[in-house]
Amino acid sequence: VRVSPASMGGRTHIAFLLENLSAERVLFGGITIADAEQSRIVASLGNGGKTILDSIPIAPGEVLSVDGEAIWIEVDGLAKDLRPRGEIGATVTLGAVVIPISLTVDDGYKPMN
Repeated sequence: VRVSPASMGGRTHIAFLLENLSAERVLFGGITIADAEQSRIVASLGNGGKTILDSIPIAPGEVLSVDGEAIWIEVDGLAKDLRPRGEIGATVTLGAVVIPISLTVDDGYKPMN
């Protein structure tokens, strides 16, 4: 997981790989950060265009590449600075399941979008 540094009130981007090791299709519904106003899944349409996705289905054995170029998570309205190597609490939504996680801010990650 890669989380870009950002200032309070600003925007961070999150990129990662998610592999579905189950025998069932799962629905990735996004990542949220408790200390932020909003979070969304964003996909590039090319030529500077982008769209917001509600969710992404992941088939059994499939790897979802939220690479920061074609698909990424944007989080706006941060309540505090996200400093390199700092930890932030977040949740991942997979279908009806919400999983708490801890993310580390990556000082080398510079969003392309």
